[in-house]
Amino acid sequence: MARYGKMAKQLLEFLGTGMMLGFARDKALRRKLLEDSDKIWFTLDRKRLYRALEGLKLQGLVESIRKAGDIEKIKLTNKGKARALEYKFYHLKLEEKKRWDRKWRLVLFPIPASRR
Repeated sequence: MARYGKMAKQLLEFLGTGMMLGFARDKALRRKLLEDSDKIWFTLDRKRLYRALEGLKLQGLVESIRKAGDIEKIKLTNKGKARALEYKFYHLKLEEKKRWDRKWRLVLFPIPASRR
């Protein structure tokens, strides 16, 4: 995974949350996504935000679309969507079960002979 600054990660996460908000049907999930996006939005420094946004534009992760009335929309490209999902994946936390379900599990995978 490429290394980015904290601001670029927050910005991609913020735009990715907006993307997921469009697909959410559950009210509780929408509320959680809005709370997460509000938390990110109020922690951003505006000068650093614009600088990071320009850097993401140069890398091809976001694109800006000018609308009438001097309104500019920021849109994630496919490359940016993949990077935002990658960040979400790294922050994924699984719930630990309180009790063992009394089932044994075994994970097997082949190791190439060149790496043994």
